Amino acid sequence: MRFMDFDFSLLGDPNIIRPLTNFFYFIRKKKILLIGAGGDIIARGGEKRLISPLADAITLLATAQLSIPIAIGIFGLNCDGELSLTELKECLINKKIRVCYI
Repeated sequence: MRFMDFDFSLLGDPNIIRPLTNFFYFIRKKKILLIGAGGDIIARGGEKRLISPLADAITLLATAQLSIPIAIGIFGLNCDGELSLTELKECLINKKIRVCYI
């Protein structure tokens, strides 16, 4: 299945990254909190039921290039049913992600 053609090299373009960084400094934010639903944002990409990782991947890739600390919040692990609880657990362990339950 093909979602769309996207030139990921654009996300490393300083003409895109610099204005985003400046924007976060302008609004005086010292950390970015990305919120994802279900857990797709930490997926590896090869999971059988994963059908909508593109938006999460683009957001994460672009944000990771900013010179501002990032925290990732996941609302409702497995709420969309795309990742099994076992797959989510493996993603968390493999990426050495610290988990905080609220």
